[in-house]
Amino acid sequence: MDMFYRDWPYFPNDGPCGTSEQLVSPEKVTQPATRRIKRSGPAMTKKSKSSTASKILKLSVPSAKNTVVVEKHLNRKEERDGLQYKVLKAKRAQKKESQLLEEHDKKSREVLNQDLAVIETEKNRWEAMWDHELKATRQRVRELEEKKQDLEAFSKVLYNYRLTGIGESDVLAYMEACKPVI
Repeated sequence: MDMFYRDWPYFPNDGPCGTSEQLVSPEKVTQPATRRIKRSGPAMTKKSKSSTASKILKLSVPSAKNTVVVEKHLNRKEERDGLQYKVLKAKRAQKKESQLLEEHDKKSREVLNQDLAVIETEKNRWEAMWDHELKATRQRVRELEEKKQDLEAFSKVLYNYRLTGIGESDVLAYMEACKPVI
């Protein structure tokens, strides 16, 4: 079999790829097959240029398979240029945009929920603090009212003592009881 592939370029009209004019030189045939590297963009190496050239050469050989490949390529090109391709492209872009908007809305909702949670926590903290302050203030008011009543009672006893001179023991008892107040 190696003999056949090594010798076939020299047979004039019966090679596997067609006539002898379409055959590739013997140097190209004896080279080992190399892996093709897919490249995108304008930068092409010698290897990718030569593989592109060999692909074009292979497709230029008339055969049923090559005809189908070329027709498929031309159909794709016509389809791309057609309105249907542009509509599909627009639909894809619209779908992607709606996905991005949905994702943005989801993120903004999450941020809003976090902000609301922080606000609610702060509100509860302040309300608890105000409740505590209010209770403390009410307690202080009660204590001050009790002291006021004690002082009013003491002032009455003292006034009576000054007027009449009676009730010295009551005055002393009130003074002992009201020491923290005075």
